[in-house]
Amino acid sequence: LEDALRTLGRLERATADIPRPLWTLAASRAHENYGVNLVAEGKYDEVQKEWELALALARESQRLSPRAVAESQVSRMLRRMSAIHSQRKDYE
Repeated sequence: LEDALRTLGRLERATADIPRPLWTLAASRAHENYGVNLVAEGKYDEVQKEWELALALARESQRLSPRAVAESQVSRMLRRMSAIHSQRKDYE
């Protein structure tokens, strides 16, 4: 999975012709899925970083092209982030 994320970073340059809203949405989902695996491994500090990035990318996609799918990704990431904060007893 870590190799996949590094590859995703390199692909950004190679996929310049893909509309930015679609690229940011795909990148958001990649970071989200990586985070799901980190949760399974109990790496909550690392997952927070991944999901914060996933949320930022989803918000960028939503800003560039407001669509239901981008809004759905934003809301899903907010739910995931709240679950991680709750798991860590970080209620603020």
